[in-house]
Amino acid sequence: MRLQQKPTNVLVKGLITEAGELTFPEGASVDELNCSLERTGSRRRRLGINYEVDYTKHTITGFSAGSVTSTYVWEHPGGVSAKTFVVVQFGSRVYFFDDTIGSSLSGGLKAGYIDLNTYKRPTGAGPQDVRIQCANLFGYLIIASSEINTIRVSYDSDTDTISAEEIEFRYRDFSWRGDKSSYEDGVATASVTDVRKYDTQNSGWRGDKGAAALAAYIASEGEYPPLTHAWYAGKNSSGIFSVAEWQKVYSGSSLIANGSYILDLYDGDRVAASGIAGLTNATEATRFSTVASFASRIFYAGMSSTRNTSNIYFSKICSCMSNIGECFQQNDPTAEDFSDLLDDDGGVINIPEANNIRRLHVLGPNLIVFAENGIWSIRGVDDVFKATGYAINKISDVGLYYPDTFVSAEGRPYWWGSSGIYTLTSSEEQAALRAINLSLPTVQTFWDGISPAAKAQCKGVFDNLNGRVFWMYPSEGFSTDYKMNRILILDEPLQAFYPWTISDTNTGLPYITDAVFLRGSASTSVETNVIDSLGNLVETNSNDPVVITRVGSAYVSTSLLFLTVDTSNKVTFSQFTDDSFKDWGSADYSSYMVTGYDFMGDLTTKKSLLYTTVYLRRTEEGLTGNDVDGYEFGRQSSCLLSSYWDFKTQANSISQQCYKHSYAVVAEPGFEYPDTVVSNRLKIRGKGRQMTLKFESEEGKDFHLLGYDVISNSKGRV
Repeated sequence: MRLQQKPTNVLVKGLITEAGELTFPEGASVDELNCSLERTGSRRRRLGINYEVDYTKHTITGFSAGSVTSTYVWEHPGGVSAKTFVVVQFGSRVYFFDDTIGSSLSGGLKAGYIDLNTYKRPTGAGPQDVRIQCANLFGYLIIASSEINTIRVSYDSDTDTISAEEIEFRYRDFSWRGDKSSYEDGVATASVTDVRKYDTQNSGWRGDKGAAALAAYIASEGEYPPLTHAWYAGKNSSGIFSVAEWQKVYSGSSLIANGSYILDLYDGDRVAASGIAGLTNATEATRFSTVASFASRIFYAGMSSTRNTSNIYFSKICSCMSNIGECFQQNDPTAEDFSDLLDDDGGVINIPEANNIRRLHVLGPNLIVFAENGIWSIRGVDDVFKATGYAINKISDVGLYYPDTFVSAEGRPYWWGSSGIYTLTSSEEQAALRAINLSLPTVQTFWDGISPAAKAQCKGVFDNLNGRVFWMYPSEGFSTDYKMNRILILDEPLQAFYPWTISDTNTGLPYITDAVFLRGSASTSVETNVIDSLGNLVETNSNDPVVITRVGSAYVSTSLLFLTVDTSNKVTFSQFTDDSFKDWGSADYSSYMVTGYDFMGDLTTKKSLLYTTVYLRRTEEGLTGNDVDGYEFGRQSSCLLSSYWDFKTQANSISQQCYKHSYAVVAEPGFEYPDTVVSNRLKIRGKGRQMTLKFESEEGKDFHLLGYDVISNSKGRV
């Protein structure tokens, strides 16, 4: 007989589906559900989900089960440092919850809303089915969606009101409407086309002096001039345009600068700008779907038209918010004296390879462009973005396939591509960013099992307090869209995945549809007595002390809240804080962990277990009851243990209770537990070459598994 002892006390690798039975890593699970990984190396049962404390339910007109929702945290609205608004989209309406009012987020719903239909794009299907994206700068909120004209939202703290207005986008027309290859030659006025006329004017042959020069050239030559050099190249010594002087300048086949006309991005009315009736206007039917604030500017992208699908528009540096739609250089590039591009100008960046840009994200000095077919970075020279100098680098061919899975973990991006879960990393040795597939060595099989329809509805959020990414998605076959009852969690410090499932049926219980991490803020005030230069207390005429009140702000709470829809389609917020260990106060859920494949020393001989010692954290706390009916401890624990041998999927024996106190517990006032850990030694039946253990919950009770120790015995038989 040969004895072997093996302790397991680090259970932090989470679910692994990409390892074989003979190569399974220590500390990981073959299967698990509704457990939390603790940084101490332990596993414990998750808390139940239920409405937040002091919750309020709201009826949202026009909102029903299956409608699109989206959330965003608008910090310091209107420049008020002590304010935080949670922006919530319910279909075609946007509401605002004030985090600094009342004892719950749901209790802070502000009066009024923004109706996105007011800004609906022409010929669009409507904003009710598309999640918005937001950015904020200087206390203003920018809301973008492919179904609306992008809007700017402002907050007036004096009147406590929120208002919105459409952003007017303008850009310089740098396109050539005619055949550029023929522009080194003049063209007779009898055969000149409207597009050649427009290109001539757009090249600077307009305005008082430019138009006069054009008229003089036509009168002299009977044709429109070649577009090889500017009209002012023909000024004589008196500063007057001379055709003869102009013709002395030889520019070969080079093209003159253009872009004199500034057009509205949506209607692009070239006819109104130039007065030439036969032109085709540069209308734009699609709208920006993503927005970001970067380098004191607002960047816009995500149009789906052929003309703009690869374009990223950026505003001038925003000294005020009146110019956030001015995506052009201030100086006329065709002007004689002031034509230079300025550092703080707006403009357009084109990435020809990018298709269907879905997200703009700021990562350090980089603006990361996530398209469906790849990722690019935009970075300024010396890490300072300027309109006069920046670089575009391709990071990866792996794009953002499911746009709402994108999560910013304090700037670090995570997203779902077409083939897995990704993030960007860099190192000192390799300064360039690169995309890493996190699911490939861990939970790829689990991720592949999520249907494309569920992935398309998936929404991600980052829990800043605990360093965890939550991806919420619906179960297969649910008749209600965006009914998120499944969650895949990535513990960022541990780089481990694990799944949760909220107890639910297709009907009959509340459900979550979105989530928001809220860093709670509140105003604080300090009263100070006024003292004069001699140290005497200053008093009023009524002999009352003069007091100065100084108001500031302080962060008072951090929490992850889940937007919740109840059975009557009323909305509120919920949290995983219910220590009855039932979802919604009534629905039981199973919490379990199945350990990896343990061969206990070798792959050949058969073994049996003499003992398994299980260590669990003592969880009981507080007493409820009275002297007549008796007392009961709160937050009781239970952990059931069963074993599986030789890769079987059915347990070899009935599960055993492994949470048992080694002393009699008498629940009465004044009782204190003498220990913090409960340990029990169990005899496990069965034998084989390999063994797996399953730790499982009991209804309504907690468990906190610290680890276990196995003593096995091998007689050398094969």
